[in-house]
Amino acid sequence: MIALELSPPQIMEIMGRLPYFQELGDAELQRLATGAKEIVLKKKETLFREGDPADALFTVVSGSIKLSIGHSRNQEKVIDIVSRGQCFGEIPMFLQAPCPSTAQAIEDSYLLAIKRIALMEALDHNCMLAGKMMAGVCRRMHTLIKDIDNCHLRSSAQRLASFLLQHRPDLHVRHYDVTLPGLKNDVAGILGLSRETFSRTLHQLEEENIIRVTGHQIRILDVEKLQSYNGWQRVERCPNGKNI
Repeated sequence: MIALELSPPQIMEIMGRLPYFQELGDAELQRLATGAKEIVLKKKETLFREGDPADALFTVVSGSIKLSIGHSRNQEKVIDIVSRGQCFGEIPMFLQAPCPSTAQAIEDSYLLAIKRIALMEALDHNCMLAGKMMAGVCRRMHTLIKDIDNCHLRSSAQRLASFLLQHRPDLHVRHYDVTLPGLKNDVAGILGLSRETFSRTLHQLEEENIIRVTGHQIRILDVEKLQSYNGWQRVERCPNGKNI
């Protein structure tokens, strides 16, 4: 892991391109930039481990990060994959508690780490940023609850169908593409499936002409059939495209 020291104007310029911070003014960005540093991770490099102290919010500028729990590869449970423009680490940072998960780069990744003290000062001056962070935490908790429901009460085909429907850009869209956010093994972990079961289920839906798989890209060919696997449950979305 390489921690780079950039000047506040350089960090402000990077933050200004990220969705999480785009609506902030220069004064708020400057407050955050003074307590931020740039982190470069190589593929499979670990940022922090479960139980480590937490004192920063992390934002993914490029690449993707896997959050998991468990102390060995055989016991690992992937709880989230964080992609460009998304943040993680809010809950332990606010609670000043140890990290509840391990963060590892799925690919070469580039992050910004914002120190807790700088973030708290920015929150004191901007309620909009506080609202965004609260929404992010609530969204992650909602997703986690849905994942638990998926893993314990549904078949492998139902879990995969629910996952694909959550990425539907609009309720009126009949055909769309889904790019897997990480390795198939990691996505399988989020769904509580083995890699073999995940691949077998993809093949099953492909044979039924519901999807077409090309590498990490999945094309949804028949959304009605996909919904039938999901029990015709409506997947609601926020105005910003996130699931609710």
